[in-house]
Formats: sequence, structure tokens, C-alpha cells
Amino acid sequence: MWYMLGKDWKLYAVGARESVDNCETSRLSPSKQLELRKQEKKAARKEEKRNKRAEKSAKKVEKAEKAEEVPSVRRKLDVAMENAGREEERVKLTKLREEEEAEAAQPEAEAEVPDEEAASRKRKLDELEQRKKALEEKIAKKQKQIEDEANRIRAVEVSERRAKEQRAKQTSKVNVHVVVEKKNWFERKSTELVESFVQNCSAQSKKARDAETAHIEACRTLENSQSDFAESLQKVQDSAQQLQRNMALALERAIEHGEEQAKHSLFTLGAKQK
Repeated sequence: MWYMLGKDWKLYAVGARESVDNCETSRLSPSKQLELRKQEKKAARKEEKRNKRAEKSAKKVEKAEKAEEVPSVRRKLDVAMENAGREEERVKLTKLREEEEAEAAQPEAEAEVPDEEAASRKRKLDELEQRKKALEEKIAKKQKQIEDEANRIRAVEVSERRAKEQRAKQTSKVNVHVVVEKKNWFERKSTELVESFVQNCSAQSKKARDAETAHIEACRTLENSQSDFAESLQKVQDSAQQLQRNMALALERAIEHGEEQAKHSLFTLGAKQK
């Protein structure tokens, strides 16, 4: 990147120098590159602080000598530019010199401006003053209305409180009788509720006892029926066993009778053949 600075239009090959530095740093190890970057950042911060201090000093000089002749300020800026160490400082100082020249040319242009702006400014100030007075009057009126309303509300509250006190004095005797009647009514109502509850409980207890006796009787009848069923079942089993025994005896006798008949038939057949 090429810069042209100063009155002699000197050329500085900044871009070429930066490319050479980049090539040299790319050959280093990562740790050394990191250290080198840190050093560069630190140097850049120092340079930036130095430039800021130079700017502040230049501004102080500019403010201090603003009332003096313009060539003296320019001469000091030229000296500062010659004494600057790097290109960035020279660029900033040239910008300061250009700003100083523009500020030096500004009073001449302002002198040619007519007085209409001052008159319009005065008119605006007068209008603002009138608006301010009108607003203050309006605020005072509103404040008075608010105070009157507050006084009216306080008076109404006082009258209402007095009326309540008077009514309380008049109705205190009546309230005593009403309280006694309410108390008696509550007592009577509570006794009625207790009596009805006791009656309902007695009726419910009677029903519960009847249901319990019915349940016990049903259980007893069930037990009796179960015992009767068991007895009848036992009788049926006994009769079945007796029938089985009788059938076995009859079968044995039938077998014996058949054998005797077979023997008899064989004997008769043999006798006939002889």
C-alpha cells in the first residue's frame, strides 16, 4: 500500500515491507508466531497510545493558540509532522492541519451570514417564553381546582362521619335487643337439631339391630340347610355302595349258576353218547 505524505510527495513502500514480514513470520514455529503476534499487538497498542497523546497535545496547542495567528499553528503542525516517527502519525497530523485550515476559513464565512438568524432565534425565544407563562398559569389553575376538590371531599367525609356517629347512638339500644333475640333463636335451633339427630340415630340403630338379627337367622338357616344336604348326600352314597355290593353278589351268583348249568349239560350229553 503506497502513501504520499508531506510537501515533497515522498513515497513509502509500506506494502512491500509488510509482505516481507509476513513471509518471515510464516517460517517460524506456532509458539514463536504467537509470541511475535503478542509483541506486535503490544507495540501497536503502545503506538496507538503515543498517537493519542500526540493528538491530545496537538489539540491543546490548537485550543491555546486559537486566538493567535493561524500561520503559527500551521508552523507548529509542520514541525510536529517533521518530528513524527511513523507514517500513521504524519497522516493524522496532516488531517489536523486540514481541519485547522477549514476552521480558519470558517469565521470569514460566518461573518457574511446576515442577522436574520439572530432575529429568528430571538422570535423563537419569545414564543417559548410566552408558552412557558401560559403553561405556568394553566398549572396554577389546575392546582387550585385540585385543592378545592380536596377541601370539598374532606367536608363530605366529615359530615358522613358525624352522621354515622349519630345513627350509631340512636340504634345502640335496638341492637342490644336484636342480639338477644338472635342468641335465643340460635340456642333454640341448636337444641332442635340435636333432638332430631338423636331421634334419627335411635331409628337408625333400631334398623341396624333388626338387620343384624335377620342376618344371623339367615346364617343359621344356611348352616342347617348345609348340614341337611350333607346328611342326604351321605345317605345317597351309602345306598349307592349297598347297591354296588348287591350287584356284585348277584353277578357272582349268576356266574356260578351258569357254570353249574354248563357242567350239567356236559354231563347229560356224555350220558347220552354212552
